[in-house]
Amino acid sequence: MISGIYLVSFVANNNTFGEGIVVVKDGSVNGADATYLYRGHLDYYGDGIKASVEVKHYRGPINSVLGPIKQFNLSLSGKLSGNNFQVSGGMATMPSVSITITGSKIADLAE
Repeated sequence: MISGIYLVSFVANNNTFGEGIVVVKDGSVNGADATYLYRGHLDYYGDGIKASVEVKHYRGPINSVLGPIKQFNLSLSGKLSGNNFQVSGGMATMPSVSITITGSKIADLAE
């Protein structure tokens, strides 16, 4: 995956949705929205992506798109297409809950 800054949109299977920003560099993913931080790692192979991301509340209401959860880990997989990606997955502790995340590159990283 090309390093950069991505706008991400996410929607859960309970029809809640949100947006945030992530920075991808050297296999790491870091980002946030208004109430949650995202930190994790990704691997990519051809046009495939696998990611493990920790999501942690840092301020404001506890209102994750997956429910009122303060901290959780996501296991995600999907496809890369040019400067865009789409991954889906969920939490091992709540298999009935799923999320789809779509990302679009909005800028290169500063050198």
